[in-house]
Amino acid sequence: MHKEQLSPLYDYAVKIIFGDQKNIENLAGLLKPILDLPPEDYDKLTIVDPFMKRLFRKDKLGILDAKVTTKTGRIINVEIQVKPFSTLRQRIIYYLAKLLVEQLKSGFDYGKLVETVCVVICDHVLIPEEEGFLNIYGLRNAKSENLFTKLLKLYIIELPKLPKDDDGSPMWAWLQFFKCRKEEEFDMLAEKHPEVRPIVAEYKKLTWSERRRMIADLKEKYRRDDAAVLADALMDNSREIARALKTQGYSIDKIAAATRLSQEEIETL
Repeated sequence: MHKEQLSPLYDYAVKIIFGDQKNIENLAGLLKPILDLPPEDYDKLTIVDPFMKRLFRKDKLGILDAKVTTKTGRIINVEIQVKPFSTLRQRIIYYLAKLLVEQLKSGFDYGKLVETVCVVICDHVLIPEEEGFLNIYGLRNAKSENLFTKLLKLYIIELPKLPKDDDGSPMWAWLQFFKCRKEEEFDMLAEKHPEVRPIVAEYKKLTWSERRRMIADLKEKYRRDDAAVLADALMDNSREIARALKTQGYSIDKIAAATRLSQEEIETL
């Protein structure tokens, strides 16, 4: 009987295997075949505080799975997203923009802003209109496709779209690691792809207490995601109510008071 293993997508596993400075080579190995960065950038990767600072009192507190700076100062955020929800795209952009804004200080020279890169690994299909498992986004001209700036770059990886069999790409084995569930799957991957042996070995070293911690962390992540889904549903309901009130001639102020939507949101309905 094949022994089922806990998913390496658990927050705690990701932080141990990829988000710890002592395992920085694991993160470098994952990023190199995905990102288009100069080789020297990997000479000095530094894990930094995964908690994004609040810029204003009412800001949401963002928690990233792994946040790292490169030798040239680039900021890279790696996030694992297990469950889908309707506002995930908005949240990704919010985090990416906030990592850029965090660089600003009083009297800051805009010319000193450094590139911010976000890598999101989804265990679900986020972009059904795209066929490939890796999609890269930046700020480009919609007609000429000329790049406007290199400051913001987004990599979306959808694990369900990853080919079942090795397609020869250098990133396949690293991403297949996240899909393994059975002990023999991890062993076979490590045997065929020596480059991922360190992360398989690190995963196997997790103690039972750490595995219990992983389960607790995943339950908390599910709770947060379910709360986000519920908030989406409530927001959608508020918009429907606002549309109905607008058609009945109610003022924007009264609609805002009834639905708690902003005037800007109501005006766009």
